Amino acid sequence: MSMTATTPSTVAPLGDLVPPGRWTIDPDHSTVGFVVRHLGITKLRGRFSDVTGAIAATDGGVTGNATVVANSLETGNDARDKHAKGPDFLGAETHPHVVFTISGVRPNSGDYIVDGTLELHGTTHDVVFHAVSGGTAKDPYGHDRVGIELTTRILRSDYGITFDPTGALVSDAVNLEIDLSLVRQPEYLRNAERRHQGIAS
Repeated sequence: MSMTATTPSTVAPLGDLVPPGRWTIDPDHSTVGFVVRHLGITKLRGRFSDVTGAIAATDGGVTGNATVVANSLETGNDARDKHAKGPDFLGAETHPHVVFTISGVRPNSGDYIVDGTLELHGTTHDVVFHAVSGGTAKDPYGHDRVGIELTTRILRSDYGITFDPTGALVSDAVNLEIDLSLVRQPEYLRNAERRHQGIAS
């Protein structure tokens, strides 16, 4: 992937994506979705309802991970879901989790590039996500939140999912569309305040 040089005025600070702190994924307000093409003519959408994970952001960078339970796949059709979870596709009984690990974040013309690895169907490859900040907010319970939108495209065949190899029925290309609501962990704020006051945490 080629990167276009940006001027300082267009480079988004990393803190604009994830402010410093330790953050956990709120599964009730986050979505891990995917889009494939059916018969080459229509888009078929699905999602995973069970996602957990955490992100740590410091002045030095951003690291973290997200884990999806493969059996939580939903497409709105029970028979199709059963097929997708089976050995032709996810093989959820043998490979129960899909794991994305973040190794770094780079500014990119006002948005961000998130580098990492994706473990799917027992195979791990490097992956690059395009990321957009959804902003920050304080929820009704007083918790700090940040939203992140992540998108990328993978080839399922790269991960050993070779059912319908021509892609005539289900496309090889899979678009991943992830919306994360992250909640800052309060112990980080307490420790930061103690450090500011010169108190050992």
